[in-house]
Amino acid sequence: MALPFYYDEQVKTYVKHFMAIFAGMQVETGKREDGETKKIYVPMRYGDADRVAAYIKAGATQNKIIHLPIMAVTYNEFQLDETLRKGIGTERRKPYVPRGGLFPEDIKIAHQLMPVPYRLGVELSIYTSNTDQQLQMLEQIMVLFDPTLTLQKNDNNFDWTRLSTVRMDGINLENNVPSGSEKNMRIVKIQFSMPIHISAPANIKDDYIKDIMVRIGMVSQGAETSVEMIAELDAQGLDYEKWFSLDDIDITEDYEFKQDPDA
Repeated sequence: MALPFYYDEQVKTYVKHFMAIFAGMQVETGKREDGETKKIYVPMRYGDADRVAAYIKAGATQNKIIHLPIMAVTYNEFQLDETLRKGIGTERRKPYVPRGGLFPEDIKIAHQLMPVPYRLGVELSIYTSNTDQQLQMLEQIMVLFDPTLTLQKNDNNFDWTRLSTVRMDGINLENNVPSGSEKNMRIVKIQFSMPIHISAPANIKDDYIKDIMVRIGMVSQGAETSVEMIAELDAQGLDYEKWFSLDDIDITEDYEFKQDPDA
């Protein structure tokens, strides 16, 4: 069955928030003439940049010098995480009033399917020109994860995937000598994993109870099913009476709420 097109950049949002963890990190490069310590910011890039875009950013040349230090992020693994599943086909219904709407006329019900849980593998690569900068970066990152760090994507009450945790799984060190250069490039690759939830679009309806109709009558003991009971009530000619109507609710009255002193 063909499904309607839907794309909400959910994985991209997780990756952006992961990158934001390391935004603004600095390293010391020495001291100025006045004795003050000089610091520089370490830029962050996504590792799998499009070749054309990367070519343009490099000034349309492959001979542009790489400025170090620099960090790069890429994701490398998706796995279903059955431990986070809360059921199959589970649906949550949550009532709300849109901003600017009136109660009870504008009540809406958000129908949300349980998101599908995955575990996302992410790798952070740190490129430095010397061991001191490498250790400065590692020390700043290592204290953040003990061994997890909580992420909050937003404060939307309807987003039940807004919280996630990032776990540090391992650190690998390697040295690299770029072609045509005599200087070493020290590389740190840190592996992380984080649970993510991929959600289907919510369905907004107004399928709440507006009126309750009832009828009261006597039925025989032989009527065991609801169909038999309704048939006997129909035979008695009983009509339904409106027991409750949402239109009868008056919310313009002033109510005084008193706190229970024993609560």
